[in-house]
Amino acid sequence: MSRPFVWRYERQGIFFAVILVSFSSGKSTCVKTSFTVLAQSFPVKFDTESPHTMPGPMPLVMRQRVLALRNNGHKQVEIVDALGIAQSSVSRILKRYREEGNVRPKKSPGRPRRTSRRDDRQLINMCRRERKMPASRLCRLWRIHHGVNVSRQTVNRRLLQRGYRARRMTKCPRLTVRHRVARLQWARRHRRWQLGHWRHVIFTDESRYILDRQDGRQRVRRLRGENLRDDCVRETTQGGGGSVMVWAGIHYGGKTPLTVPEGNVNAVVYRDILETQCLPYARRVYGNNFQLQDDNARPHRALLVREFLDAEDVQQMPWPACSPDMNPIEHAWGALGRAINGRNIIPETLQQLAQALTEEWDALPQESINNLVDSMTRRVDALIRVRGGHTRY
Repeated sequence: MSRPFVWRYERQGIFFAVILVSFSSGKSTCVKTSFTVLAQSFPVKFDTESPHTMPGPMPLVMRQRVLALRNNGHKQVEIVDALGIAQSSVSRILKRYREEGNVRPKKSPGRPRRTSRRDDRQLINMCRRERKMPASRLCRLWRIHHGVNVSRQTVNRRLLQRGYRARRMTKCPRLTVRHRVARLQWARRHRRWQLGHWRHVIFTDESRYILDRQDGRQRVRRLRGENLRDDCVRETTQGGGGSVMVWAGIHYGGKTPLTVPEGNVNAVVYRDILETQCLPYARRVYGNNFQLQDDNARPHRALLVREFLDAEDVQQMPWPACSPDMNPIEHAWGALGRAINGRNIIPETLQQLAQALTEEWDALPQESINNLVDSMTRRVDALIRVRGGHTRY
């Protein structure tokens, strides 16, 4: 005999169940049974889902329904078909009622929680007021000011439950009120610039690369006591083994050759770079329809450089101080550094480093540079939203 199909409904507090039993001969009979449920005390509601799918612990009202049906003389099979729960659950509920005299769910095992929701809110408020405070100090202040005596591990767990995880701080330039106001004013002046405007700007900058460059995230797998093995130490040199200064510019559709000046970049060196490298390249690409962007470093704003640009009739774009996040070439410098660190043969001399920088600069994909230039509209909008503060760029 196949599994019976149960059709059930409720009308005026009376529960009816119609069981259709199919036999192997193909004939079917209809057996109608009815029993009364106290609708006022235990309202019965049914859904169209299949039985035996109740998630989590069974509610108390469902346990009381099982007991009420059993007290009315119904079998476990009838209770299972009526309520749509597993027979093992019905059996456990009735067994517990016989042994303990109640059907309430048991309390969850484990140590009781030491803090209340109010205590947790107090901890979160302390964390928000001082984001740099370590967990040990939060634990001490929580105990002194609010009388909550827990361990540092408990403090960490409560913070993690709310999503507050200890993370590495993001390095950003120091911004004074004057810097923020200037950045916001600059963003508002360029708010209406379209991509066509930014695609006629050449973004330039210098960057320094250290020979013994480390990103601070290198890890080694070793056993206890192997910390001084030759393959488990990071050897350093004084001053990083020397460095190489480079200059370059990017724009939509291309980039200038990488220039490696000798020594530091002063006003004279910067003027020579503009005269021999930047301006000839820019005029081949744009003619005179371009703007030159550089930051407010002293060599860039020297009188010698300004007189040279005025004589060449070059429009120098005004730039707010402490705003590397607005210059897309900073991301190109980061990509260049990652390319150097990812080389199979690491440069060991300054000459090898300069050669490697030139090769990797020429290999940078132009599509990535175009995307950086086209991000200027989003950068300006982000700067306006934070009112001249730090942006994610």
